[in-house]
Amino acid sequence: MGQSRTMSYEEKRQFRRYVVDFGGLGLFPRDKSVLPGLIVDISMGGCAFFYQEKEDWPENGDEVYTLFGDLVSIEEVPVESVIDLEVTDKTHDVYQMLVARNPEGGAVRRRGVKFGALNEDQLAKLKALIQEFDDFWQRREKKKSILSGRYQ
Repeated sequence: MGQSRTMSYEEKRQFRRYVVDFGGLGLFPRDKSVLPGLIVDISMGGCAFFYQEKEDWPENGDEVYTLFGDLVSIEEVPVESVIDLEVTDKTHDVYQMLVARNPEGGAVRRRGVKFGALNEDQLAKLKALIQEFDDFWQRREKKKSILSGRYQ
């Protein structure tokens, strides 16, 4: 028989997706008076983030955002909203973080966006932002391995 024609969900993605724990990266819409959304995964093509619906986030999500980490921020990132759902997993770390910082913020939602056309500077900063998180994650895992005696 020939090869299967089915592809896994991950194989269909154009860009490697990085899962972001602990709200390490965030973003704002143009109106920076709202509490920032917390990115839960990111790639060179887009990201997904949690936010609270009472925070006056743009309804359709097609907007310009600012993405930020500890060391890198990217201004004027055009995005197109792909999906927006209420989060039902109340045990998720980022869900709990959002509710703890604003108990009156309403339902927690997850919005997936794809990035629009980025200029060279924005692309370089996006790579640096992803690298910042990836470096943090690798240092964290190495430290855990050392502490558990598994690091060679």
